Amino acid sequence: ALIKADIGVEAVHLDIGGWDTHTQQDPIGGSMSQTMTQLSGALGAFWQDCIATGLTQNVTVVVVSEFGRNVRENGSRGTDHGRGTAMFAMGRGINGGRVLTNNWRPLAQENLVDRQDLPVSIDHRDVLAEIVQNRLGNANLGVVFPGYVPVMRGVTRSTVV
Repeated sequence: ALIKADIGVEAVHLDIGGWDTHTQQDPIGGSMSQTMTQLSGALGAFWQDCIATGLTQNVTVVVVSEFGRNVRENGSRGTDHGRGTAMFAMGRGINGGRVLTNNWRPLAQENLVDRQDLPVSIDHRDVLAEIVQNRLGNANLGVVFPGYVPVMRGVTRSTVV
């Protein structure tokens, strides 16, 4: 509704709970499956709405969690907090259809941090900084990410403001 109102909205933050899957994570019928189904349905409906209103050129969606999960299942059929995580971006200005990683290695224990966590290979601020610069038109990244110098990873296709 905010985007359709054409009132100059530049950024929207949504928070969807249910991702803290310490128990019964089961990807087929458990909490992870239910939460992913909810997210998928919401993103699909939102994107169809953007198509119907001709707004796809102006919309970039980023989905990210504030923490990762352990690779290994715990005793409650869930996973505990970890280091590395995944995020994704979608929209017309995104270089999609690929996995962006610096150094993906198999999930063997010797490749994990503390034998249980995915290593962080790309700082999430790199992805967000490129979107802030190229999609929102703010090249003053030092204000947005104080003390951090982002690496442009080719996430965006073009500068669209």
